[in-house]
Amino acid sequence: MPGLSGVVDVAADLDSSFAVDAAGTLWAWGLNLPNAGNLGLGAGAPVTNVVPQAVPGISGVADVEVGWHAGYARDLSGSLWTWGSNQSGTLANGTYSGYRPYPAKVPGVANVIDLATSRHAGMALRADGWVLVWGHNFNQLFGEDPISATPLQLFRIPGLQEISAGLDNGAGLQDNGRVWTWGNNEHGQAGVDLSRTSVWPPHLMQLGQRATWIEVGLVNTYALREDGTVWAWGGNSSGSVGTGSLAEANHDPAPVIGVANATYVGSGPTADHVVVVQPVLTDFSLTLDPGAGSVIPGGSVEAGLSLTPLNGFSATAALSVTGLPPHGITIEPSATQVSADKAVTITVRAAPPLPPGVYAFAISGAVGSTVRSVPFSLTVTPPP
Repeated sequence: MPGLSGVVDVAADLDSSFAVDAAGTLWAWGLNLPNAGNLGLGAGAPVTNVVPQAVPGISGVADVEVGWHAGYARDLSGSLWTWGSNQSGTLANGTYSGYRPYPAKVPGVANVIDLATSRHAGMALRADGWVLVWGHNFNQLFGEDPISATPLQLFRIPGLQEISAGLDNGAGLQDNGRVWTWGNNEHGQAGVDLSRTSVWPPHLMQLGQRATWIEVGLVNTYALREDGTVWAWGGNSSGSVGTGSLAEANHDPAPVIGVANATYVGSGPTADHVVVVQPVLTDFSLTLDPGAGSVIPGGSVEAGLSLTPLNGFSATAALSVTGLPPHGITIEPSATQVSADKAVTITVRAAPPLPPGVYAFAISGAVGSTVRSVPFSLTVTPPP
């Protein structure tokens, strides 16, 4: 994208987008509503911005989130910044109306380590495990208080390190891998029986393993477990739970089909889908041509060993032989390593008095813990 490099964080709603680069600069583009100032570009900024613009008045940004025509940022010092529409007190400035077209620091809020946004509410996680909330409280997203224009201390869970919010439910992740949920449960997104339409206080999920990442979507919740699988629960009318069916309201966590070795899960309060990042694992295969040979005792045969790279593999593989009989057959490779641009000739010798018969062994190539093998069959015939 023009003008952007070194991006470390992104956020978007229906018609506006934000990015944070490695220097801590906040960038914005998309629709800038005249009576909302949701891009934070200041008074008089264009309505349509097709190229990212640096947001003035804020620096050292570590994290950005976007709500309903309102933006939220955390800087490297742990301060909270807001801008845009103030519907329902979403700017946390003590009022319930108007808008602010530029970022401003929220007084009295410090040591913030994570942010989350919902429909008309913001959430901030402090380093001491306290979750702060402000804005409109739909379906007990933040307990019993209906609305607040200033940040409230909602609850404290020691070791809480990450929070996420959907349309009107939330989730938190502790440093011990435990996942907590709260808020609306009409679709099972809080992970309890559907007889409970909302969950408060927070509920401890049972996922069978430690989680390393959480994400909340429109009406569904996702957890990345330490084994690299993604587990999902909640609304599924669009197949967003990923269980292979459109069965609605699944409150029991289930693994997303076909996902393994995941490193990231992304969704959002207006998203009825999820994005999962899986690393492309490099690999290789070996080919031995021919894969068999025939000799008499004292004779030899040659075969060519080649390597085919997969998914961008570019290393060399160290060669070894397995399955040789204890005496009589020797393997002489022309090199000790094979690569995509350097094939190896394998010479197989049968020393007398090796008894006639069929001898099978394998040539292996290893790169770290990845080992690939190819078989070879040697037939030893009696001398004429």
